[in-house]
Amino acid sequence: MFVQPAEGYDLLPAIEDLQISGEPYPGNELHACGYSINGTTSCNFEWVCHLEDGSVNYIDGAKQPTYLVTADDVGLYLAVEAQPLDDMNRKGELVKVFANDNHKIACHPQMQSNIDKNFHTGHASYKVSLATGSRDIWEAATLSIKREGYIIKCNNDLTIAEKFSASTAVTIPFGKPAELIILGSDGSAHSLRADNESTDLTGSRDEIVLTLRLFIKRVNVCKNTLLLFDE
Repeated sequence: MFVQPAEGYDLLPAIEDLQISGEPYPGNELHACGYSINGTTSCNFEWVCHLEDGSVNYIDGAKQPTYLVTADDVGLYLAVEAQPLDDMNRKGELVKVFANDNHKIACHPQMQSNIDKNFHTGHASYKVSLATGSRDIWEAATLSIKREGYIIKCNNDLTIAEKFSASTAVTIPFGKPAELIILGSDGSAHSLRADNESTDLTGSRDEIVLTLRLFIKRVNVCKNTLLLFDE
């Protein structure tokens, strides 16, 4: 039953039927949309990741209705929060909806198959570009990932070779859909850009990131296992 608001009382802005469209795989864009009611003139969006322990991580820079899913989201629950506002800047009730039907974000089956194959063979090779000197200068290179480390070899004969360690990390700069950064144990940082011109997912930035992280994890697990046996 509809109840007429009391005289002088205005309903707060609101969003109805907030939904997320798009395939929730790394490398794909998601779009949040809903129906504006009660004089809503704008809406603030924030994309967040929920962990199994109940903690919430707001994704830096992700404040638009469109969001590019990345390797960082895999294994987490991804959601968008929408805060409606009216022309008097009054805030309505915060609305939240989860991507992937409230399931964890996973890889596309093809990408997962590529990663599994690389892991079992113990080797992967990708065409990339390496930022040298200035981030405006990119050199064509090949990234080779092996069981114990990685090698970046440029066409100009520059070669970077490092072994994986507990401090090796791979990060994704926000707003750079093809870029990744490998942080070495010595404090070095190597900025790479995936050169993936094919229509499939082979060699994409997110596949490279997930492959690197899997190899790093395996090395650290093996080292921890050896330490247990040595005690």
